[in-house]
Amino acid sequence: MGIVAGVPLSEMGAFVRALSCRQCCTLAVFLSAQFFSAVCVSILAPFYPAEADARGASALEFGIVFGVFEFTVFVASPIIGSK
Repeated sequence: MGIVAGVPLSEMGAFVRALSCRQCCTLAVFLSAQFFSAVCVSILAPFYPAEADARGASALEFGIVFGVFEFTVFVASPIIGSK
């Protein structure tokens, strides 16, 4: 079995039950923020290339848009995560 945050998956239920109500609410807020952030990013991918092409952008240009976004996340994550 796997391990998540130092807790074996077989013991994850007991770990979650040990959280206080405030901790569960905080976890729910973080999980929903992460989910909706991912939705906002992923909803763009199917529609952006066609829309950019209709406005005259080349495949290279809209590839750069997606690449710059991912590069920014790559660079910013360690900086933000270290605080």
